[in-house]
Amino acid sequence: MGSGLGAKEEGGDACAAGKWARMQNNVVREPFQAGSGDSTACAMLNVQLGTAAKGRGTVDIRIMAMRITDEMTYRMLRSNISTNQTTLHKLQEQIASGRKISLPSDGPGAYEVIQRLRKDLGGMDQYALNAQRVDSDLLVVDNAMQKMLSLFQRASELAVAAGDGTHGPAALQAMGKEVDEILGSLIDLANTSVGGRFIFGGTETLTTPFETTTENGLVSSVAYAGNDDIRFVEVSRGVMIEANVPGADPSGANGLFQTADRDLFDTLIRMRDQLLAGESTHGTTTLDEMNGTIDHIANQLSANGARRQRIQLSSEMLNQHQINVQKALEREESVDMAEAITRLSQSQLAYESALQVTARIMNQPTLLNWM
Repeated sequence: MGSGLGAKEEGGDACAAGKWARMQNNVVREPFQAGSGDSTACAMLNVQLGTAAKGRGTVDIRIMAMRITDEMTYRMLRSNISTNQTTLHKLQEQIASGRKISLPSDGPGAYEVIQRLRKDLGGMDQYALNAQRVDSDLLVVDNAMQKMLSLFQRASELAVAAGDGTHGPAALQAMGKEVDEILGSLIDLANTSVGGRFIFGGTETLTTPFETTTENGLVSSVAYAGNDDIRFVEVSRGVMIEANVPGADPSGANGLFQTADRDLFDTLIRMRDQLLAGESTHGTTTLDEMNGTIDHIANQLSANGARRQRIQLSSEMLNQHQINVQKALEREESVDMAEAITRLSQSQLAYESALQVTARIMNQPTLLNWM
């Protein structure tokens, strides 16, 4: 075929004049000039192309020749090299970062999933931090309650001993001094602080919760300066934990040291004063008050243990969920190193080959070399 190949109706069976190519088995052999009456050649040509040119309705087929310029060649070479460079750079970036998705353009759908998973992980990290902090505070509370329990168990033993009628005034006064030491230890526990925050002041964590009044060198009363507010902290999605135990609850039963019907300080103060006066506890309510106080502390200790157990269960579930989300994130984001390295080697070879071919073509002689 030369500049064109055509078959169309012109005066019956005649083909239009033009340059033709003889075809044998669909292979161009040589050009020839078809005259206006060379319908046989036109028919043969169209039969070879699968269309009969006899009669009307023949097909007009043109195969156009195109001139390839040096500029087109250079532009194609530059495009190929640029494509190889981009692919090579992308693979190097993926191997260096370990991630196959870094930008939205790398995969819009996958990028959206990755961002959502990262957001979930960030939220879970905060939940884990909250749980850790709350459990740390409640552990301090637990230790304080354990010490309180020991103090009142000793006070109860002294109450029993002081009421058996076998001790004289001097012995009872010695017991009274020990009770005063127990009172001092209890006040220290009530004003326990961690990192500059008082744990038994309700939400008033920067103010000393219990203030004392003394007479003749002895504590005569203890007043609460905090509040009875409960601080809740979210340790998992929808799981709220009481993060503090108020030191006092004047109108209820939630206070640890003082409630509407119980004052641990006052109980010890009255027992101390009675013993320092050399009086026996026999026939008084001192022992009953001690037993009731021990039950109160035990109940508070049990409730605090339940809170810590709930935190532990929530943390375990959160940890498992974090593992699952992290695996999902790795599937979406992480690159397969073996595959990436293989592709990098292939791209490197393609890039080097493109450079070699380009250099060879660019160095070919042109007409300028012969001028």
